[in-house]
Amino acid sequence: MDRAVGSGGGRYEVIGWVAEPTAFLLHRPPAPTYLGMIARGLHESHGWPAERIIDYLTRRPGVAGGWPPDAVTTLVAEALVGIG
Repeated sequence: MDRAVGSGGGRYEVIGWVAEPTAFLLHRPPAPTYLGMIARGLHESHGWPAERIIDYLTRRPGVAGGWPPDAVTTLVAEALVGIG
């Protein structure tokens, strides 16, 4: 382990790094069910219209490059069906 940091007095008070914090992180595409839940949450909690949700999601790590934009558009439209 390169280094460790202590914090607090609970169960998980030591965090260890096995690589530099700036190491490359691989973002996997999120599952359709998860992406639909995020879309509904953005609409219900923030009042975002579908276009804003699509723009936001297509720029997120894992979605960008992992989901074709037209698939995100379809998924968001389906996720928002029946939501006022």
